[in-house]
Amino acid sequence: MLINGAGGGAGSFAIQLAKAAGLHVTAVDSAAKLDVMRGLGADEVIDYRVQDFTRTGPYDLVVDLVASRSVFAYRRALAPRGRYFMVGGTTRTILRLLTLGTLVGLLTRTRLGILVVRQGPAHFVPLADRIVAGDVTVRVDSIHPLEAVPEALARHGEGRALGKVVIAVADEPQS
Repeated sequence: MLINGAGGGAGSFAIQLAKAAGLHVTAVDSAAKLDVMRGLGADEVIDYRVQDFTRTGPYDLVVDLVASRSVFAYRRALAPRGRYFMVGGTTRTILRLLTLGTLVGLLTRTRLGILVVRQGPAHFVPLADRIVAGDVTVRVDSIHPLEAVPEALARHGEGRALGKVVIAVADEPQS
């Protein structure tokens, strides 16, 4: 399995869950995040600025948290009958994947699609239980006060976060 954008908050969960499922994980992100991804269990790491992950592999499963390449590049990264799932991306990239990706998938016997995450507490309880049990670690990059939301969003949006960016809505009670 390859996880693109694996050094952020969602990627850190994806690495740990994939390893717990017994998968060989290749994690892709910037050079500053390679050690963190190894520490979370990634078997191999790729600095996307140095190496194009779509020219490595092939992979049975690609989960893409960044989605910035062409449908044909994603297809190139897949093994026969491989699956590619986009988690986030621009509207343009999503539309290309839904149209051209569907056609390419049919012609090449692969699957290129969007990973839809179900919302609501019931869908997150299994992950929360694993966190409480200590099986999955929550990596917190930084904690920002409510008035610093723009700076926190910029840090997250620029891809600099090494885990979750947290907004503290209220001060913690004094004991």
